[in-house]
Amino acid sequence: MNGRLYVSRNETVDLREAIEALRPNIAEGSEAWVLVYAPSFCAFGRLKDGALEGPPERCFDDFHARVMTEAFEARLFCAGWELRWLREGKTGRAALLSDTPGFDLADFEEPESEKEARERLDAIGEAAEGTVKNTYLLWGERSPCRKDREGSDNGWTRLTTPRIGTLWVPYVIGKDNVERIQLTAREYWRREAHGNVAVTAERLTGFQDACIESGSDDR
Repeated sequence: MNGRLYVSRNETVDLREAIEALRPNIAEGSEAWVLVYAPSFCAFGRLKDGALEGPPERCFDDFHARVMTEAFEARLFCAGWELRWLREGKTGRAALLSDTPGFDLADFEEPESEKEARERLDAIGEAAEGTVKNTYLLWGERSPCRKDREGSDNGWTRLTTPRIGTLWVPYVIGKDNVERIQLTAREYWRREAHGNVAVTAERLTGFQDACIESGSDDR
């Protein structure tokens, strides 16, 4: 699959502003998720009505507020784009990756016309000869939850493993005989001067059932 990855950046923006700027570009009813890294936790969440919703456990009741104050890195993603944010001092740096030039971080800075935005994005777009789908297997197997005994709780699945513990994922496994979940991603590649193929970028796109044998190695 051929394509171009468009990248828009902002070097001084906090996470709250970045999420707010994305809201007009998110279709009503569409799904978006977040992977958060903080000193005291690492967790998945989902973006709902402009706010981040955390796993269905009491310690995550104030998930949005905790992410805003504690997170040092966050990756918001869906099928069409990914927003990466990294804390630096009182604000942070953000990069928005998309297959189309319609999403832009320019809203954080001085307004510009649609034509100017498209020209600027075209200039910094990462040329790609093709894309390939990729997956990352999440550790843990589906474990019964409080509400339905089938491993899901209001759109969340609880994965557990004795070696690590619990991982909540904002996705419901679709098949009865599947116990694992994997992250989906898209890699962008191009051919270098001497013929070697290099992956130039990658963005997360969502989740899907992992149809592998239960109990297999997490690698």
